[in-house]
Amino acid sequence: MAALYERQAKDGDAHSCFLLGEMYESGFGVGRSMDKAISLFRAAAEKGDPDALAKMMELFEKGKWLPNPRSDAVRLYKIAA
Repeated sequence: MAALYERQAKDGDAHSCFLLGEMYESGFGVGRSMDKAISLFRAAAEKGDPDALAKMMELFEKGKWLPNPRSDAVRLYKIAA
């Protein structure tokens, strides 16, 4: 499953980026890596994927894993609007 999402993500599919990020966050089928997960969530959110935007907002609220939560939050809220 990860290989399929990886190919689709490389082809620019935002939702595949999000789904692959979910896999990295949980460690399901891949080695757990929050750095990779966040990178994938961010890429999907930048492309307007609603699930990825919601995930990034959840991470901002928790205040974990994000080096510049305020500036990222403002940018992503603009995309969501």
